[in-house]
Amino acid sequence: GRGLMGERDVPEMEALIAARDTGVLERMATGGSAFGMAVATVIGIAAPSVVVIGGGTVRWKPYMEAALLAIRENCYPEMLALCSVQVMERPELMVARGAIRCFLNS
Repeated sequence: GRGLMGERDVPEMEALIAARDTGVLERMATGGSAFGMAVATVIGIAAPSVVVIGGGTVRWKPYMEAALLAIRENCYPEMLALCSVQVMERPELMVARGAIRCFLNS
């Protein structure tokens, strides 16, 4: 398949996660871990005060658990202590919120 979901659609992925499908859970953990390492790298390089995570995959608990664990394991504790890592409550609004922030800061 292609990417994390391969040829599956969102309802099918959610059903497989709920059924604790081993293959899907392993892919979720692998993808979440890779994403978490990337976020840890950004924190280490840019030292942001806040990182907000959004997008479609935040709805999947196995993915986000792996991502947040990878952030904690791959980021210097001193850097992570200075950065608030937040998961968007409504990730579908991420683009709109970014546009509003750009407008307000211009």
